[in-house]
Amino acid sequence: MHSSTPHQLTSSIRERYISAEICDSNMAKKPLGPTLPAELSKELDDDDFYRLYRENAIQRNHGALSEENWEEEIEQIPLFMTKPPTQEQIDNNPDLQALQGIIEEDSTPISRATYCKDHANSIFSAAKKSTAIAKLKRIEYNKAIDLYDEGLKERDNIPKKLESILLSNKAAVNLALGNNRKVINDCTLAKELDPDNIKAYWRAATANKKLELYTEVISWCDEGLRVDPTNKTLSAERQAAVKIKAAADKKERQRAAQIRKKEKKDAELLDAFKARGIRFQKSIEVEMEVSRKGIAAAGGEVYVDSDKLLHWPVAFLYPEHQQTDFIKDYNEAHPFNLHLENMFAPTETIPWDAENKYKAGNLSLYFETQPSAAYKKTTLVKIDTRLSVHDALRDKRYTVVDLTPAFFVLVSGSTFEKHFLDMYKYSEGDAVDTSVLAERLAEM
Repeated sequence: MHSSTPHQLTSSIRERYISAEICDSNMAKKPLGPTLPAELSKELDDDDFYRLYRENAIQRNHGALSEENWEEEIEQIPLFMTKPPTQEQIDNNPDLQALQGIIEEDSTPISRATYCKDHANSIFSAAKKSTAIAKLKRIEYNKAIDLYDEGLKERDNIPKKLESILLSNKAAVNLALGNNRKVINDCTLAKELDPDNIKAYWRAATANKKLELYTEVISWCDEGLRVDPTNKTLSAERQAAVKIKAAADKKERQRAAQIRKKEKKDAELLDAFKARGIRFQKSIEVEMEVSRKGIAAAGGEVYVDSDKLLHWPVAFLYPEHQQTDFIKDYNEAHPFNLHLENMFAPTETIPWDAENKYKAGNLSLYFETQPSAAYKKTTLVKIDTRLSVHDALRDKRYTVVDLTPAFFVLVSGSTFEKHFLDMYKYSEGDAVDTSVLAERLAEM
């Protein structure tokens, strides 16, 4: 049974509406509305006709309307209903059953689909203009979609043009709901059914724009403009999409270039690490992704320069005073003593060195080993300050942690150095091989 309302009545069934009678199994026959002479009925215009019917309906229901609830009660009178009745209301209202029977005698798939379309349009239009909260508006939007779907149930028996309109109008509601993929699907079907349905083109174009699919926006606009070359909406959408796409394409080219540049740098780094036999605490993948982000946050970077030399962020630790120097860019070939001379020159005063003990020629350098399969214990390894980071990392006991080589700086022969070394059970034999230094000096 199709849901209908008295508002669907047309002039062609007016006399039948006036003279209709309803039957109830528990009631005697009674007139549905005012029984007017046919001649008088024909002479009345629609406004007079409905005025007389309203007067008669109120008289028939006189005494049934309470002062407190008259608005709700009058909604039960078919002529005064402001929205379609539910099936439950129809089942419990003989007047509605009679009206539905009259209407369905004359209904067709086209009239039913058209009614669904028109009523859905009204609901959607009212909801768009409403100032209600979004949640309530969505409820109304979904009511409209349900009605469009109800009309589409007649698709096998209605013109393709009407089916196309139902689909494109449904797409308009889904556009308001943000269901952009559904919009595109419905507009695609609408366009196939009726290539002249121009609204299907710009609604699909709008949905693609919201998805940032600008190539598709341009394609839909081009198709629509072939149907209606003077359509200003489609022309404007196309022009805007072309500009946005051009900017997006440029940004994508830049992004791709950055990726290629990064991949090249990564390949150079991996080759440099492999050639030097550098060992890492974590996997190289983790070091390259996670640790690199960490040092980048601190302003550091590991990279290979044009001379194929590695540059590291390097940490110098002063455990006696719990201080640290973080060197963001340290060339692997630079000897440690050059850095120490720069940091602890004779004329330099270090705020935390109250005794003024930290001087370049008075410092020892160590690194801490990390437990591994080859080296079970954690110990300290002494480094000749004439060596470089490159030399230190060649030592098989050195493991780079978080892409940042780190070294302890202690005052040579100090009480703190002795206690610190005792903590690690350090022995004088634990030192970096200086034969590479002899080789370098021989080459100079």
